[in-house]
Amino acid sequence: MDKIFMRADDTNVAARKIYVKSGDAYAYADKACKTKIKADVLMDVFVKGAIIIDGTSQYKPVSADLTSAGVASVTYIKSVKGSGSTATATPTVLQSEEYTA
Repeated sequence: MDKIFMRADDTNVAARKIYVKSGDAYAYADKACKTKIKADVLMDVFVKGAIIIDGTSQYKPVSADLTSAGVASVTYIKSVKGSGSTATATPTVLQSEEYTA
């Protein structure tokens, strides 16, 4: 069985926040959405615990992927309110800094 070890900078950290910029496919490290997250960091954050901040809503990522090109992505399920009491669940993907559209 493979093990994932905590590092000294992980001490007393419950989770890390990943920020979403409206209309953008990237994962950001800061609330101002200025610093894109690198692939290795995004994968580490996913494994050790992340909360995705999208506007005023918070989500937990459901999956992560690292391509052979070195691009990481995390997916979360975004709830979109419809008319009345209906809502739809939409998978939303955030990409690491290395992503190019």
